[in-house]
Amino acid sequence: MAVTGNSIRAHPFVPGDGIRVFKREGGTIAVSENDLELTRDALYVSSEGNAEIAVRDNTVEDSSRGIDALTAGRVVVEGNSLRGISRSGVRARSADSTMVIANEILGRQGDDGGLDLSTSAPDGSSVARSNTISGFNFGVTTQSNTTLAFNSLAGNLPTAISHQGPGALAAENNWFGCNAGPGAPGCDAIAGTAAAEVDADPHLVLALKAPSKLRKNRSATLEATVRTNSAGETPQPFAFPDGTEIAFSATKGTLTPGTSETVGGLAQTTFKATKVGRAKVSATLDGETVTKTVRVG
Repeated sequence: MAVTGNSIRAHPFVPGDGIRVFKREGGTIAVSENDLELTRDALYVSSEGNAEIAVRDNTVEDSSRGIDALTAGRVVVEGNSLRGISRSGVRARSADSTMVIANEILGRQGDDGGLDLSTSAPDGSSVARSNTISGFNFGVTTQSNTTLAFNSLAGNLPTAISHQGPGALAAENNWFGCNAGPGAPGCDAIAGTAAAEVDADPHLVLALKAPSKLRKNRSATLEATVRTNSAGETPQPFAFPDGTEIAFSATKGTLTPGTSETVGGLAQTTFKATKVGRAKVSATLDGETVTKTVRVG
């Protein structure tokens, strides 16, 4: 069964549901490349049997709930863009396995949860990788047998990860909003009844590469990266979300552009030195700013 290529815009004052799919038996349910706006439940996909559910490359804007995928089989949620979500972003429940990969899940501050994996069966497994989740009360809600890696989890107040257990949660190499790590000023926190079981060390950090010296009226490339972790390692295979905006600033010169998006964890700009002295160049991502000094002569 496939549902693809639909465009649905609900009435702004009487929001209705978007796409609802139900399948009793097994097989596959594929929901892809649909555009939905101002809906109550944008994409609801369910199976009483062990159907495999794949929800890919859909766009949801200004809706109450984004994606619900419920089945005894496998769930894949990949490459979707959810913006302006007022309640829950993605809820995925599977007795087999759940993969949530490379999604943009953005809420209105004060909302419920960005990604809910807490109802997946304890004998299944869940992986959330390379997602941007921001603007919710809880970024990710999890239980056992879950792995989180290379996700951007900044801007969720108060909690990036709410772990309900039982058992440990593997959450290494995620970005929490600052270089000091989860719970530090500028970073989202880790909470939940099993918060002590979350292994989020090491975490990803922001770095800036700049020349130590530059002649006046000359230019150089500044490189801001989210490629290394707090242990000084470059984890592989690397998969931080592309399109993450990093802002640059500088004294005694100009920058082109002032904001750049990451590709492979790298964002670049060009600094042109226009005044002699000690220039300060900086890169800012969420609650972290990294600054370098460039001697201009």
